[in-house]
Amino acid sequence: MQNKSLLALASILTFCEKHFGNEVNKVLDEVKNRNVFEQLIITIISQNTSWKNTWKAYINLKNTFRVISPEKILSTPEEALKKMLKPAGLYRVKSKVIKNAAKVFLEQRLQETLDSKRLRKVLIKIPGIGPKTVDVVLAFSLNEPVIPVDTHIRRIVKRIGLVSSNTYEEIKECLEKNIPAKYRLKAHFQLINFGRRICKARKPLCGECPANAFCPSKTT
Repeated sequence: MQNKSLLALASILTFCEKHFGNEVNKVLDEVKNRNVFEQLIITIISQNTSWKNTWKAYINLKNTFRVISPEKILSTPEEALKKMLKPAGLYRVKSKVIKNAAKVFLEQRLQETLDSKRLRKVLIKIPGIGPKTVDVVLAFSLNEPVIPVDTHIRRIVKRIGLVSSNTYEEIKECLEKNIPAKYRLKAHFQLINFGRRICKARKPLCGECPANAFCPSKTT
């Protein structure tokens, strides 16, 4: 079963490179232009919402601040911040998390650090920030060779039988074991695209899936 699962993963990533490669490369270029704090903020905004709604809230912040910094976040009244975040949903919760994150960034001088171990240690202690959010920041902003695991990636690897566990760390460890470090960030985006377009939560397009011959969950 493990060999088939690895063949399924390889076929999916090959398919994604062919069909989504250029699109993913553009996203990677955009990501590299964000500093650590800005990446943290957009990742918090994206929790439990679509990318479309995330982008609306993010643009509200960009139009207001131009440069999203801890100082500007902290000097903004919470009601005004909530209004900017409203398109992304859960804006009351997210505004508090973002305010707290800004305070920690200033107190710990995190804008000045490129130390990924220190950054992980501090960020993971902030209420409302979990391991996926931390991994996104480290992978996107500091080029750490980690694979953040979202709902699409979790669904794909479980369907192809690569993992049986539901825990974030075990899924991440399995993927990192089987995907070379230099390809991990790209694989993260490729798998998300595949989950949105082919291996959907409802009515997956199994007939169009390159892993159909190896997948134990196929419906056609």
